[in-house]
Amino acid sequence: MEEEANPDVQLEDSDSEEDSENEELNDILMCQETADLRKFQWMAYQAHTLYLIIKDAMKHPSVEGAISKTRRLVYYMCKSSVSNEGLILKCGKTLIRDCSTRWNSSYEIIKRLLEIKTELNEVLEKLSIYALLNSDWVKLEVLLKLLEPFAIHTDQLQIDSQCLSEVVPSLLNLKAHLQTSGPGKQLAQIMLKSLCNRFAFVLNQHHQLHV
Repeated sequence: MEEEANPDVQLEDSDSEEDSENEELNDILMCQETADLRKFQWMAYQAHTLYLIIKDAMKHPSVEGAISKTRRLVYYMCKSSVSNEGLILKCGKTLIRDCSTRWNSSYEIIKRLLEIKTELNEVLEKLSIYALLNSDWVKLEVLLKLLEPFAIHTDQLQIDSQCLSEVVPSLLNLKAHLQTSGPGKQLAQIMLKSLCNRFAFVLNQHHQLHV
């Protein structure tokens, strides 16, 4: 006589298998989320390290004075409604405020300053304010050219947080940029040294793989 199948036992087995599959799926998803989070954090760290190289450049004696004057000028212009309105009337733009949480803030400030240099000087002249010397403007122009690729790659590493393969090419491009820079060679060498020191692990690994 054949034994009848117990439906309760079959249901328990089915539930047990389903629970096991769900646990496996959850484990896979959690591992993926952890991997994605680590990847994002690592990419953000690389972008932050690029920002530290920019800070090293800003502290260099050859441009530190011009940077300090620039920040004081921006602070004054943003606080003064008269000068700010005069600037808007002339070019429809204002100076960009410094923001410590925005990694490319210094680059954006200098870029805007140079964009509206003529109109800004006209406003300042009317107010009998002489904030920046010609030599300061030259230093800002040199600094802007050095910083531009850093700003581009910093933004790229923040946006494309999943693409680890972008890190080494970005670093190699920046290294080549600093090695071939004309004006501001001394400052470029400072930034190059900072780049090589801060990214020594990544660059050394790449070098060993291609020897």
